[in-house]
Amino acid sequence: MDHHQPAPIGAPKQVGVGWWLLQGAGLAMTLGLMAVLAFALMMLTRMPIEGQTDPEVHWPTFAVWFVLCAVTVIGSMTRATWRELKDEHVHVDVLGNELRIDRWSPPHERQRFVEQVTADTRARERAIEHQRSASEGDNEVATTAVTEQELRSAALRRRDVGTDLRAAVSTGRWSRPLRLLRLTALTCLYGWLPLSLVLVVVLVELQDRVDPMWGLLPMLLLPIGWILMEAHALLRHRLLRTRRSRSDLAQWQAASGFVAAVVLALLAFTGVVLREDYPGVALICFPLMVLCGWICKHELGHHIPSGPDRDPDVHDPPPDLSLTD
Repeated sequence: MDHHQPAPIGAPKQVGVGWWLLQGAGLAMTLGLMAVLAFALMMLTRMPIEGQTDPEVHWPTFAVWFVLCAVTVIGSMTRATWRELKDEHVHVDVLGNELRIDRWSPPHERQRFVEQVTADTRARERAIEHQRSASEGDNEVATTAVTEQELRSAALRRRDVGTDLRAAVSTGRWSRPLRLLRLTALTCLYGWLPLSLVLVVVLVELQDRVDPMWGLLPMLLLPIGWILMEAHALLRHRLLRTRRSRSDLAQWQAASGFVAAVVLALLAFTGVVLREDYPGVALICFPLMVLCGWICKHELGHHIPSGPDRDPDVHDPPPDLSLTD
């Protein structure tokens, strides 16, 4: 618990039979889930060792995985249960004195804790009110100065940039091709799944006359849409050349590198399992996976976080609008 925040002044709750039954049911369910997870990890571990997709059950490997999973999860549950059992309330008053009370404290200590916390809370409120009334005039002057400084900075940025980035893209010569490219990419990204469902229904009715493999054709729209969206981000950055456009491009390239690394990792694992039939798959996929991971890490360095974490003093440089006129 954070010592800087006032703790609840109520007495800790008592532990009943229902609480113990709930903890026992949670423990039994956790052990069952850990057994399933250990069995799956055992199969995945034995696949590359035996070089088969359906290895035999190896109970020592299962026992090792079950112990590792159970110790990790049950250890965390035990710490949480002990904290709930202890149910310690901590309060630090204005003088720095630490007041504690837990589930096993006697009634007179609980009453003393409540009185001291109440008195400390009132003292804090009086100090805050006094401080607020004393600094009210200074705050008005500082707020006026900050407001004028912000308005002046905003005016300077508008004069340097000349126009907003979106306005530049929406009014330039390349605005229509960029909008069409982005619209096509979004149509492919959002439309492949409904089109696949419709095509599956049609092929079920025409399964005697049409090859069912044609049902996989709409899945090509997903990588096509992803490539078109990345092309849109690349062309937009080539036109604007700002930190924000580079951040958008880096976001797509980092996501592409991550997805490619995951797919290559699955292919490399399959190549290790089926090394007798496909001996060169793992040798090709592992270096490519490392390369995609490096690309993802490199591109994330150009990404500008949005929201309160972004540095307000860092502004985009003026965009090059010569190609958008």
